[in-house]
Amino acid sequence: MISAIQTGNVTIPLALGAALAWRYRDHAWIAGGSLGLTLATKLFLWPLALWLGFTRRIAAAALAMGVGAIVLLVSWAVIGFAGIDQYPGLLRRLQELEEGHGYTIYALALDLGFAQGTARALWIGLAVLLVAGIAVLGHRRDEQRAFAVAIAAALACSPIVWLHYFALLLVVVGIAERSLGPSWFAPLAMYGSSGTGNGTTLQTALRIAAAALTVALAVRPARLTRPTVLSPTAPARGQP
Repeated sequence: MISAIQTGNVTIPLALGAALAWRYRDHAWIAGGSLGLTLATKLFLWPLALWLGFTRRIAAAALAMGVGAIVLLVSWAVIGFAGIDQYPGLLRRLQELEEGHGYTIYALALDLGFAQGTARALWIGLAVLLVAGIAVLGHRRDEQRAFAVAIAAALACSPIVWLHYFALLLVVVGIAERSLGPSWFAPLAMYGSSGTGNGTTLQTALRIAAAALTVALAVRPARLTRPTVLSPTAPARGQP
């Protein structure tokens, strides 16, 4: 959160959009509209649209995609679609320059000495696994855990992840534990980060591990409560 404020980026408003999508998940216009605005701002939260779809909120998911597309078109139209043909190439160039300096599995694998192709395969494999997790949990109607996995997938699928991206985990923690619990403490390891971009291999590994632990604690099975033991009641009068 401190990094998000210092760098003056849009991560905190994106977290608000994600929180609104959860809070109003049964209201298609609100959930779809808020998520659509986040997608138009930064596309990397697209796994939340899958979450809406897999939890059978098709109208909200379609609305999110539609709102995002309309806002993007209107934004480009304001400037006469100037540079729209060069934009995909600009994104690819940015990815090539920055993807090795973020908090991603790909960057960590490169730091550990893996070949570029292997590192990319590990990154894609993790992304596919998390997207599959959204589908499975959504099919089971386990919408809270599916939402947490969708946020994790948004972080894991993004080719570039700066420190402030992890502010999105506060939404996951707030939904999973309404009162103080273990998942509130896991993100404290982020204080050991080198800055917006990654630092040493150990720092990168610790940040990713802290994020993974936060999500794992948020989706852990609820503790089973002991059954209440009722004291035997006295037999009714006239009964043995």
